[in-house]
Amino acid sequence: MTKNILKKLVNNSQTAIDEGVYDVKIAKNMNKSSQDFLKIMKSNKHATLLTEIKFASPSSGKIRTISDPVSIAKQMIEGGSKALSVLTQPYLFNGSPEYFIQVRNAVDVPLLMKDIVIDRIQIDAAQKIGADYILLIQSLFDQEFLKDIDEFIEYSHCRG
Repeated sequence: MTKNILKKLVNNSQTAIDEGVYDVKIAKNMNKSSQDFLKIMKSNKHATLLTEIKFASPSSGKIRTISDPVSIAKQMIEGGSKALSVLTQPYLFNGSPEYFIQVRNAVDVPLLMKDIVIDRIQIDAAQKIGADYILLIQSLFDQEFLKDIDEFIEYSHCRG
C-alpha cells in the first residue's frame, strides 16, 4: 500500500477512536467461537473458505447497501464459509463493532475483527466483542506509522 493510502487509513482509525467507536459497552465479554480455525483448515481437504462482511472499501467505494449483517453471515456459512471476517472500521468501510456483535451472537464460526488496528483500545474492543482473530497490517509498521508489531502481537495474545 502506498504511504498516502496508509496515512488515510490510520487517520480514519484515529478519528473512530477519538469518537468512541471502540468504547464497547457490553455486560460481559462475549464468547469466542467453539471452533478452532486452524483445525478446520488442516482437516479440510479443499481450500477453506473465509468470507468477508464488508459494505464499502477505499478503492471501490460503496460495495453494497448496508443491510442485516446476520443474514449475510448466515448465507455465507450456508454457502460453505468456515470463518468470517467482519469489518468494524466505520469510515471508508461502513463497518462497526455493533455489526460484529450481532454476527457473534448469531453464529459460532471463528470471526476475524477486520479493522485498521493502530491502538490497544481496538484490541481491547476485539476481546470484548468475542473476536477470535484481529488483523494487523505489516505495512503500517514497515512505513513507521506504528512502532513495534511484536508489542501489538503480545498484547493481543494476552487478551486472547
